[in-house]
Amino acid sequence: SLIVGLPRTLPAIYIGTALSNAISGASAWQANMSSLSTLAGVLAGWWFFSQFLRGDTSLGTMRDFFKFALSGCVVASGVLALLESISRIVSGEIPQVLLPGTMVDVFQGTSLGILIFGTVGLFFFRRQDLRPPTLRGSYELLLYSAILAYCLYVLLTDFDLDTVAVILLVASCSLLVLLVSLRFGMRPASLYLACFVLLIPAFSVMFPQ
Repeated sequence: SLIVGLPRTLPAIYIGTALSNAISGASAWQANMSSLSTLAGVLAGWWFFSQFLRGDTSLGTMRDFFKFALSGCVVASGVLALLESISRIVSGEIPQVLLPGTMVDVFQGTSLGILIFGTVGLFFFRRQDLRPPTLRGSYELLLYSAILAYCLYVLLTDFDLDTVAVILLVASCSLLVLLVSLRFGMRPASLYLACFVLLIPAFSVMFPQ
């Protein structure tokens, strides 16, 4: 929303959240409520960053980065976690006694996701010293980031992988870092490598099993 504008992203956020919940087996009501909770969190975080704190999406200073982290990881995640947890109680998915624990779980996963993926997205599209010279290059870099995230997700969550598959996935991650450095230079590659490191604890929190 901070990159391309709020009105253009709200439909995608709603549809994407609904589809991801539907694929995971959630009911239509729960998928709809999760989408509305996500929209409310996005609106709250966007307003807090752009209107209340007057943050700059180029993230040119540490102050702007702190504003982004505060808006996304605290305000947006807090609103989303509260509404998501309440909707689960209303639907009978969880008992009321589990409200605090559910809020903490949702808050942790959401805030970490925003901190990692949101920062990477803003840097790749906004920071003059980190973003590729063309818009196509920015999307290409995001594609490599999505591939990296998928490889790490499989490594951390699939316990039935054999040794050959693990070696291939690790080699793929290393080759992706090399590809990014050759295509875009060392500064974007350094951010890409930081994403590689940060994704491991992030997925560990999101998927504790």
